[in-house]
Amino acid sequence: MANISSSTRDISIDAISIVNSVGKVNDVTQMFNLLNIYEDIFSPVITGTIQIIDVVDLYSQLSIHGNEFIYISFHRPNDTTKYKRSFRIYKASERKPTEAQGQSYVLHFCSE
Repeated sequence: MANISSSTRDISIDAISIVNSVGKVNDVTQMFNLLNIYEDIFSPVITGTIQIIDVVDLYSQLSIHGNEFIYISFHRPNDTTKYKRSFRIYKASERKPTEAQGQSYVLHFCSE
């Protein structure tokens, strides 16, 4: 479980999963390095990015092409209410090699 610090409240990430176009669920909770979520009152969607540090070549296994979803489950530490939101992945940044024989890339997503 990751603790994310925001400007007003702390958020605990329970799980992050990517579902590919054929329905295979991949847990990336331990693979993400950075998660950003943006909300704009002038935009009808919520957007975000997630940086993945991939040492098992999940990128090739998923064959990302725009029909994938990311599910983020989170809660506030002092609250028992859990939230789960889904987003559509629409873009993947260029993959870069890491020192640990893996790769790093950023997935871009938006709400439906």
